[in-house]
Amino acid sequence: VHGVYTGSRLVPSIREFDPDVVLLDIALPEKSGYQLAQEIRKRPRGQRVLLIGISGQYKQGSDKILAHLSGFDHYLVKPFDPAVLLALIAPLTVPNAGR
Repeated sequence: VHGVYTGSRLVPSIREFDPDVVLLDIALPEKSGYQLAQEIRKRPRGQRVLLIGISGQYKQGSDKILAHLSGFDHYLVKPFDPAVLLALIAPLTVPNAGR
């Protein structure tokens, strides 16, 4: 696990850390999560990353649509049940969990 707290630090961190999952808040300083999702997806390995958007501010159906168009695989609204997050990442951590 590697935490990043500003939008400008995210892409360099992904380059260094090469994560399997990115849990990305939409309302970040400097750049929105929507913009960052698009940047991640443009990177050579960006298509393989499980990209999960979260927000406590952007909760409308249109926000979820924008998240999908920006490249997010999933979109969670705060507060969310941790079991939901665990279920989303389970296929990456537990053999045969996605079947």
